[in-house]
Amino acid sequence: MTRRVVNILTVLSALLCLAVVALWVRSYWRSDAFGFQQRCSEQDPRGDYWLYSTRGRLTLYTALIGLSDKDTGPFWNTGPASNRRRTEGRGSYVLVWDLDHYPSFATVSTPHWVPVAALLAAPAVVAWGRFRRRRRQFQGHCLNCGYDLRATPDQCPECGHRASAAR
Repeated sequence: MTRRVVNILTVLSALLCLAVVALWVRSYWRSDAFGFQQRCSEQDPRGDYWLYSTRGRLTLYTALIGLSDKDTGPFWNTGPASNRRRTEGRGSYVLVWDLDHYPSFATVSTPHWVPVAALLAAPAVVAWGRFRRRRRQFQGHCLNCGYDLRATPDQCPECGHRASAAR
């Protein structure tokens, strides 16, 4: 069960990584905004949640806005890439928030390579573990601890693991 969950999470991480890479490449020609807007009443403000991709940057934006609820639910907007010059440095991160005034908002902006690197961590760890396990199996070592099983091919004297899959 645990291995299945790890495999599912690894595949999801790899697919999300591919999606972010596609957005990254596309961001130099087109700007994309994905989001969700919640309904509001006159007393209750509406929540907006955006993920904005343009010119090599990924921005997460959230705000409480007390406007009408005409356009609510999920949305996707696209357009030409922004021509404005970035004021941030090449590898910088921007965190802006204003929760004291109305409408309150929070913004986090980062280069696309940061989520790509984070999303590649799980598939890389799983791939490295499988590589090590196969190498141990091929060399006649214990799959559990890596102990050399040439002298005792049936059971590992170090950890007690049965070496049925060893060469």
